[in-house]
Amino acid sequence: MLEELDERLHQDNLTQQLTKKEISQLRKKKEKIEKSYDGIKNLVKLPNVVVVFNPVNDIIPILEARKMDIPVVGIVNSNNNPDLVNFAIPANNSSPKSIYLLANLLCDAIAEAVGEETLIAYKDSAEINLPSHLESINIQTISKK
Repeated sequence: MLEELDERLHQDNLTQQLTKKEISQLRKKKEKIEKSYDGIKNLVKLPNVVVVFNPVNDIIPILEARKMDIPVVGIVNSNNNPDLVNFAIPANNSSPKSIYLLANLLCDAIAEAVGEETLIAYKDSAEINLPSHLESINIQTISKK
């Protein structure tokens, strides 16, 4: 659909076929689709897992993953229903510090599984470089067992 809109907008005789208003509507439709689907437009296969940071707000991806039998990992507050996800991680999903830490730990688990270097896991707190807006986070060292 996005490719069809793009082709249509790049036709030479578009201004002769459509009014300015119709062209503007097509451009807005294309921008809306790009905004919604830009992250998955080059996806060649289904993901092995879906990670959500707020099961209540992210209910649509959860339902879509269920339809496709894709397991869902979710960061779940005590006031959320853990049954919405397959694997619940109990944590504060409204704190940027908590989300940053957990997202990086999940990425580190994937990196370690494929033999790459981790960013946070197994490092001393002095070795961890945080973005400037999160520098006040006090991360304790996560040790390898």
